[in-house]
Amino acid sequence: MTADPKWLHPHWPTELSAPRLLLRPVETADSQLLRTLWTDPEVRRFLGGPVPADRLDRRLADAASQRGHFTVVLTKASQAVGRVTLDPDHRAAGRAEVSYEFLPAYTGRGYAAEAVGTALHWGAQVAPDHQLIAVTQAANTRSRRLLERLGLLDTEHFVEYGQSQVLYTTAPSK
Repeated sequence: MTADPKWLHPHWPTELSAPRLLLRPVETADSQLLRTLWTDPEVRRFLGGPVPADRLDRRLADAASQRGHFTVVLTKASQAVGRVTLDPDHRAAGRAEVSYEFLPAYTGRGYAAEAVGTALHWGAQVAPDHQLIAVTQAANTRSRRLLERLGLLDTEHFVEYGQSQVLYTTAPSK
């Protein structure tokens, strides 16, 4: 369970619309989607591997209560295809980290860019005093390209969880 971001309280729950997507708060009915996202080796390739069974049930039990955690739904098909989160960054105060996971069948179609871009725009509105960041493994070239296309800047390299990581930040406001 992540820290409860107090800065989200006045803005939660909320739904966000994108051209092809709806980002809505995670619901208990999303448990199968989450179970798949958290146990699929392809989805979890750059996220530390599948979530172990002994932690999975706890994560599922807490999922619907997390502020800033969205299920990504295709609007035309009403199909849940992934998730996007905005959480306090555990590495530094005053930062909010966006993260995302999508079912493999829905990658490469621009959904992640659309969803993450929408979440970043919303995050800038609801947490103007927070720097928005994203972190990905250096080896995750697809994620790195996506973050760069969204205008995030490669600002720091470090090792975390035994892997080389890249921290991206939104451009400083002028």
